[in-house]
Amino acid sequence: MKTFLRQARGFSLIEMVRALAVLAAVVAFLAPAMLSSVNSSREDATLADMARMYDAILGDPRTGFGYVGDVGTYPTSLGDLLVAPVGALGWKGPYIDNARLDANGKLIDPYGQLYEYYLVSGVAGSDQLAIISRGADGLSTNTAADPNIAAN
Repeated sequence: MKTFLRQARGFSLIEMVRALAVLAAVVAFLAPAMLSSVNSSREDATLADMARMYDAILGDPRTGFGYVGDVGTYPTSLGDLLVAPVGALGWKGPYIDNARLDANGKLIDPYGQLYEYYLVSGVAGSDQLAIISRGADGLSTNTAADPNIAAN
């Protein structure tokens, strides 16, 4: 009876280095596209959040009156959309579903930053409302007296 032995063959160090180099090149090529996709989806989620908050405050004819229509005043903070403030007669919230909250129960954007809420009341009909996300860098130069024009 004859026995044939096969000689086991593994990968040489050079073959492993080549495979890792090809893998690194593929990752380096795809990583920027993947990061761009993640940032784009965060931007979309942030814009959708801000639109929902805006509608929750001012109302939407399709969904109801919103905070202002129910209570008769603007909320003092975005938290008023989730929990009834003391003395808010007519409050029918919560006005936002599936909100992202930090450890203190404040609304945060997809980047983990607090949303900013500004209300500058003027003469009847000239109120300015701004809901602002600090964005990916977490920086904001907004003040209550001068919210970004793009956010109005």
